Amino acid sequence: ACTGQSGTAGNNATITLNPGNFCSGFDFSNNATVNLQPGTYYIDSKFDVTNNVTINATGGGTLVITGNCALDWDSNLHINLVAPTSGNYAGIALFGNRSASDNIEHVFNNNSYLDVQGVIYFPNQILRFLNNGITGTSQCTQIVARIIRIYNNAHLDNNCAGTGVRPIGPSLSKLVE
Repeated sequence: ACTGQSGTAGNNATITLNPGNFCSGFDFSNNATVNLQPGTYYIDSKFDVTNNVTINATGGGTLVITGNCALDWDSNLHINLVAPTSGNYAGIALFGNRSASDNIEHVFNNNSYLDVQGVIYFPNQILRFLNNGITGTSQCTQIVARIIRIYNNAHLDNNCAGTGVRPIGPSLSKLVE
């Protein structure tokens, strides 16, 4: 069932959301601060974040993108996301539907700062990092995607030592075909 909470915030608003199924998706903009309580968030129709938004989910949260929804994250974002350490989604921060269309492209653009501890998992989709889109240097961020596109000063870092996150393959980052 759909949650009764609104997944929309903008114009300097600060909101706190509880886990649930957000059938209308997430739409955050214009200096909004969004605090997510620990748990699983199912996002159905859209996930748009733009213009100086901060999202905090540091108590153990997983964002599950259902259907054919694409992430559109743009313009000076700061995402603080720590995956849960137990349960069905242990270690998974962002999870994309395996059966979603393979032409979906998730975009992290224009100074998007992803401070993510856990896996960004979109096995059937495309991830695009561009224009200073980066992952946090102090976090253990692992990325699984069909295609990863990196442009214009994008920076992906991975520091898993001592985090408890299980490694995927060897300790060095590399592209695997």
